[in-house]
Amino acid sequence: MEDIHDIRGPIEIFSIWNWVFISLTSLIILVVGFFLIKWIIKRSRKNHQETEATEFILPPYEQALNQLVEARKLMRPGMDKELSVELSNAIRIYLEREYTLPAPEKTTEEFLLEIRDGSTFYGKQLELLASFLEMCDLAKFAKYNFSPTDQGKLYKKAVDFLEHSHEQKMEDEKRVQKVKNA
Repeated sequence: MEDIHDIRGPIEIFSIWNWVFISLTSLIILVVGFFLIKWIIKRSRKNHQETEATEFILPPYEQALNQLVEARKLMRPGMDKELSVELSNAIRIYLEREYTLPAPEKTTEEFLLEIRDGSTFYGKQLELLASFLEMCDLAKFAKYNFSPTDQGKLYKKAVDFLEHSHEQKMEDEKRVQKVKNA
């Protein structure tokens, strides 16, 4: 009988407690893994956001100036509406960011009525802005065709307004600073 052996060894039968232990251990490993992966993702997003926040953000004046320069590519015959839209958007977004005015959401008439009542713009600055926005509206809504000279005038009005309002803003900030220092 010694030469007869079983094909397999004895089979160990797990008790219910062994299954509970294995199940709980697996569940704990899965939960810890889930929270570890979630923490890693959250941390990488936070690092990405911090990196973006530390990147140099252009001031409203420089951003608008860059948009105006980019819009010059549209100074071609038949591109009057597109040019007007781009120039107008650049100035309106500048006004919103620099002066917290709701320029992009309002029509030209509504916006001009609102700022004429306020003290943000006056004199030459207001004239430049009104003239520029009205000229943009001609191309956008009346489908007016500009000559190359008219396109140049429209572009110049945008740049002149931007530079004039930036200079005025800088002077106002200097006055405020002097008052604070006095």
